[in-house]
Amino acid sequence: MSPTSSDSTARQALREQFVHLEQQREADTLGMWIFLATEVLLFGALLACYTVYRLAFAAAFEAASAHMHLWLGTLNTVLLMTSSLTMALGVLAARARARGTTLLMLVLTIGLGAAFLGIKFYEWYLEYSERLVPLPGLEFTFE
Repeated sequence: MSPTSSDSTARQALREQFVHLEQQREADTLGMWIFLATEVLLFGALLACYTVYRLAFAAAFEAASAHMHLWLGTLNTVLLMTSSLTMALGVLAARARARGTTLLMLVLTIGLGAAFLGIKFYEWYLEYSERLVPLPGLEFTFE
């Protein structure tokens, strides 16, 4: 065994429900694979439903796409990807015990998340003002 793997094994605490660390690692791995399989099933079903509705109601999808604000979606995608990067950098900084960098990355992540939500609220406001959301008392106008 390499020094790195024995160090990580020594640092990993054996939880009381397991007999040894190998059993614990196998259970952890199985749990991760089950989680990934359920995610594939969930998102596969969502994409299948989207495809069925897209094919069944092509004209409605085309009309709805005319109301999209592409620049808002693009900006939110950039913010989301950048916040993922700053969070990953924050985790790396925390592991390296670089407190200042960790704090900076967390603050940046929070700021980017707040900007993301602000843009979503603005996007929803635009959709509401264009009467594109089905709410009680708000007549839906679809052109």
